[in-house]
Amino acid sequence: MAEVRFRISKPVIERPHGYAIGLRDEVSPQLDDVIGLLGRRPLDDVPRAQLTAVLSQTREDYAVLDLEPDGRYPVESPAAPVFDADGEVVLAVTLDGLPDEPSGRDIAEVAADLTGATRTITRRLGGRVPGPAWSAR
Repeated sequence: MAEVRFRISKPVIERPHGYAIGLRDEVSPQLDDVIGLLGRRPLDDVPRAQLTAVLSQTREDYAVLDLEPDGRYPVESPAAPVFDADGEVVLAVTLDGLPDEPSGRDIAEVAADLTGATRTITRRLGGRVPGPAWSAR
């Protein structure tokens, strides 16, 4: 597996490429289960408490900073933001179902498609991509 550099804190907001790549870890399956339960029972305190407990176990360095084209990465989900008219993030679109440990090249291609789609959604909603730190796609 390739060496991985991480960014701590808000990866979707700070990502210079316009997307974030979250990595899979031992807590990922638990988080998926709890989010699914919360979706079915949104007003129930039990899944909310479980979510808090699981989130406390996640690492803060879950987002890849740089991808080596031939490196392999345990990707959980690429995500890209959708912006409103003020350039604020109003939605993040995430993808599931990537193959186990795709290459950096494959991840970059998927992320470019995802970012293109979120830019289209942003435009159709009357939004705008803020500042030069975001990908121009």
